[in-house]
Amino acid sequence: VNKANNIAVYPNPTKDVINISGLNQGDYLTIYDVFGRNILQKQMTSGQYVHTISISNLPSGVYILTVKDTNGNVLLRSPVRKM
Repeated sequence: VNKANNIAVYPNPTKDVINISGLNQGDYLTIYDVFGRNILQKQMTSGQYVHTISISNLPSGVYILTVKDTNGNVLLRSPVRKM
């Protein structure tokens, strides 16, 4: 479990999904590949305690998950390993 600012990302490494807890309404999730390409971007429309994202369609490798607040401040930057 990677934790920062009360945000947790698990399981890591993973095969299918990642769970992100501690998000607030308006937070932005972005997943980048190792080349810095934006793979997925999503804004939280509600203050869900746990948000699940499927990454089963992505090839195996390392990705970077970032969470930003509505002001653009980075709350979390975490590597995610897809097996």
